[in-house]
Amino acid sequence: MNGTGANDAFGNLIRRRIEEFERDFMLTPRLFCDENGTEGKAHPGEYGAYRERIVAQFIEPFLPGRLSVGTGFIVTPSRQISTQCDVVVYDREHSPHIEEMGQRFFPIESVVAVIEVKSKLNGPQLSKALRKLSQVKTYRERLQHVSYEYNGKPDPPDPQPHCLRRQFDPRNYWYDQIATFLICERVPETISSSPENLVKFFEDTYEGIPDRHWHNAILSIGSKKCFMYQNEQGRPFFLPRCGDEQLNIAAYGPIPESGTIKGYDREHIAAFLRYFALMVSQISVLYVELSSYLGVHPPKQCVCAARTRRPQ
Repeated sequence: MNGTGANDAFGNLIRRRIEEFERDFMLTPRLFCDENGTEGKAHPGEYGAYRERIVAQFIEPFLPGRLSVGTGFIVTPSRQISTQCDVVVYDREHSPHIEEMGQRFFPIESVVAVIEVKSKLNGPQLSKALRKLSQVKTYRERLQHVSYEYNGKPDPPDPQPHCLRRQFDPRNYWYDQIATFLICERVPETISSSPENLVKFFEDTYEGIPDRHWHNAILSIGSKKCFMYQNEQGRPFFLPRCGDEQLNIAAYGPIPESGTIKGYDREHIAAFLRYFALMVSQISVLYVELSSYLGVHPPKQCVCAARTRRPQ
């Protein structure tokens, strides 16, 4: 098989996964109808969990081998605990497996991303989900005396003498902060119908919340939109701000076919997948210091006896 054929095969495999994901996600409500035929109302807990598994199974093959997905609660050394997170992306190599009564607890140091999974959302529901995700982004800002296990940052020109290649700074470096995403069936048309409505909605939702705590991307499958950001050169980005540059809010979706452009009707999912995989692969993973969760500190005084020197 020549190079072109191999590339076609790989692209076709990705397209098939995208199509299967879209189909399964959008058909879920019909599987959970109540006795009146109302979609998504019977067994709401199982309905939500089913969609969360669909999302997890879709994204996991595109993650680096060191990362995995789960569901549960995020905990911090300062005794913060999140509400239950639908999908947690974490570093399996550096995360202790702490589980109680079927519930998994993830130390904040090993978590790189959180995904909220929803169905059809109205404006208040969408705002509530985004503010919940913004709270998760604050958790790493209270960490102290951390060491990197994995660091996606470039090495500084002048190496620092301590254990960090660069100072841990989740307020200014997105590498050190958890990424947050929302996947839903549909957002309100009134919000996504115009750029002005979109900007006003997000600015109202995040009133009093700094840019660094905004979401990274929203995928609305039924609306065929992926909401991200755009820089001055018109390139899509997954951060609301890059340095001093405040980026614009943008919605990406399928491009209609023309004589010169071949359209893809699932471009919104492909765009989400591309930038999701790119971002989570670079988020820092930190050493989990278990004693900090116990409130245990090194003793202030200790008695030390010298050993008798022995011949080698």
